[in-house]
Amino acid sequence: MTDQMEYGWKEMARLTGLSVRSLYRRKQQLQQDGIIGYQTVGKPPVRKMRFFPDVLKAYITRKNINGENF
Repeated sequence: MTDQMEYGWKEMARLTGLSVRSLYRRKQQLQQDGIIGYQTVGKPPVRKMRFFPDVLKAYITRKNINGENF
């Protein structure tokens, strides 16, 4: 159902067409709605923001249908 998980604010900005700064201002709402999460990856361990692009697209679509700004 979901496609490959992506990491990072820059990747999310590229997919949405918004700036990293604009997305970061929405961080709390995106976390509450379950769109983003954090995962520890790599050696040495680094905490990275993660998301699924298809879930993000559905979220944006739902916001637009309800007349809310994303």
